[in-house]
Amino acid sequence: MMQSRDITVFQLRAARAGLGLSISELHHKTNIARATLSKIEQQMPNFPPTCSIKTIFQLRKFFESCGVSFESPNKIAFDVDKNIPDIF
Repeated sequence: MMQSRDITVFQLRAARAGLGLSISELHHKTNIARATLSKIEQQMPNFPPTCSIKTIFQLRKFFESCGVSFESPNKIAFDVDKNIPDIF
């Protein structure tokens, strides 16, 4: 199983896009600042050095609750039967 720090920015961007969420919507669902989310997504391929493991873990936990699985670096899968929670 991958550790939180093993998730790539690519995977998080793909997960957000795959669920059809804007950065603003992701902010409202995770309570992570929009500026932080934007900064994360602008960094490729790694997270910005200022991004905490707690933030990465929170994002991973949210996406997994939506049916996204992070199988290996740069690979994700979606469980299309899962719903996106209103508030995480």
